[in-house]
Amino acid sequence: MKKLALLIVTILFSCMLAAAQKDLFIAPMDGALVLSGNFAELRSTHFHAGIDIRTNGKIGIPVKAAADGYISRVAVAPSGYGYAIYMTHDNGYTTVYGHLNRFEEKVANWVEQKQYEKQSFRVNLFPPKDLFRFKQGDVIAFSGNSGSSGGPHLHFEIRETESEHPVNPLLFGFDIEDDIRPKVEHLYVYALNEKSSVSGGLKKQSFPLVYYDGKYHLKGRRSVGGNGLIGVGADAIDYLTGSWSKCGVYEIKLFVDDTLYYHMKLDDLDYGTARSFQSHIDFEEKVNRNKRVHRCFVEPGNKLEIYESIKNRGKFWLKEGENRKINIELIDVYGLSTIIDFKMIGLPAHEFEPEEYTEAFAYDEENKFQSEGLELIIPKAALYQNLNFKFEEKDMVDGTFSKVYQLHESTVPLDKNVSIKIQSQNLPIELESKALLAIVSRRGAMSAVNGTFRNGWVEGVTRSFGNYCVVVDTIAPSVKSLSITSNGKLSNQRSIRFAVSDDFSGIKSYEGRIDGKWILFKYDAKKKLIFYEFDEHIELNKTHDLVFTVEDMKGNITEYKNTFYK
Repeated sequence: MKKLALLIVTILFSCMLAAAQKDLFIAPMDGALVLSGNFAELRSTHFHAGIDIRTNGKIGIPVKAAADGYISRVAVAPSGYGYAIYMTHDNGYTTVYGHLNRFEEKVANWVEQKQYEKQSFRVNLFPPKDLFRFKQGDVIAFSGNSGSSGGPHLHFEIRETESEHPVNPLLFGFDIEDDIRPKVEHLYVYALNEKSSVSGGLKKQSFPLVYYDGKYHLKGRRSVGGNGLIGVGADAIDYLTGSWSKCGVYEIKLFVDDTLYYHMKLDDLDYGTARSFQSHIDFEEKVNRNKRVHRCFVEPGNKLEIYESIKNRGKFWLKEGENRKINIELIDVYGLSTIIDFKMIGLPAHEFEPEEYTEAFAYDEENKFQSEGLELIIPKAALYQNLNFKFEEKDMVDGTFSKVYQLHESTVPLDKNVSIKIQSQNLPIELESKALLAIVSRRGAMSAVNGTFRNGWVEGVTRSFGNYCVVVDTIAPSVKSLSITSNGKLSNQRSIRFAVSDDFSGIKSYEGRIDGKWILFKYDAKKKLIFYEFDEHIELNKTHDLVFTVEDMKGNITEYKNTFYK
């Protein structure tokens, strides 16, 4: 009787807490909320930390404070969230508003003042607590497309102020319509050690699914054969009513013979463990086929705290002659669910040729590897599981100043930076300051990593395995004027604009000066556009001297000089 009473009290308390949560915030924009992305959706490199609210391709829609509070942080950057506001509230939460076009006037003026003081477009500012206080519903900014946004929208987050953990905004009762169950196209089955197999093959296989009788089933078959230690996964997505944007599922459960082996639930995230996203997904599928697959088992180095319950880390054994019933339940935040229903049949064990590798690395230890001309240090906990590391030394190719070293495969993710040192060959003294590490793709294309020349070696850090070598960057950034013509007259133009790009190491810094004074040139990295909008900082109706310089990561500088009349 006491247990029943306690259960009733617990349920009532949970209901009261949920009801209270729904009253904490209002929507940050007027009108019906239609999402193009939801919380913890699988992105290319991370779980999405908020919701993306559509603005129907428009810029400049008022953005409102979701609750009473004060602006605790304002950030401006050419990528990432672009123009962003962070509001701290008395209810224990902080809200984040990203990809904005501009701030409310008082905030905008203060930010610009700080940008001129620091002589930097990029700023990360923390206003005094009482400087910018707003009531719930007050306009704090206007929506935009700044930073790394792929189109006009508002990125909105709710974080626990103390822990700074993003929490799922859809748990707070926003009026968003959803009557669509999660969808899935393929089942993935993994052989998880060298003695295991799936359908007679090593490693993994994918199987198309079809939907009938209220569940997903294997297309053209009823079961999957295998042997040994097995794991499963699915390329699950969700849709919201009125939107064809692919969103993420909220909850996944794996049952083996009706026993819960795995339970993932995306209530909140921890930025401190966010990199382990790479271990949660099938990273090989992401790299090779750009597919995002939830794996329903957990590697030992996976640090995510999104798993409610796991038995044997979500892995199960399959013996010859054994039948096992498998159900994967996929649930969205509104409780709509989908089930994948199939069986696994135990086949005879297979004998496979041992995998060839260079050295065995443990995920929970620091690992060091040396070869003539190369040194590699992998810190403790950079790997998600033990690794049979593969290494190959290859010949030099055109444009390199070292041999090419294959450091395992790019399909294996890393949680931390690893250190690489490569000995240079035939590098002229005058080019030592321009040397850096590059990674070579399967097609032979080179991408800059980083690196510094020291005593005949180029040292750098990376978070990717692959083929590495030493190269140099001697080419200065490209700067093309989009505004100033040969006659130098800008009477009818509202801005000075430059198309700016760098072919290799990337842009490190830029500066624009008019008549000797530093001027705020804004940078939109995704458009490769740097621009100044005419304002009170220059005197009109006169001829001006402009000096605009751009520097890349290896110290190559392009300087543009001209005069213009405005």
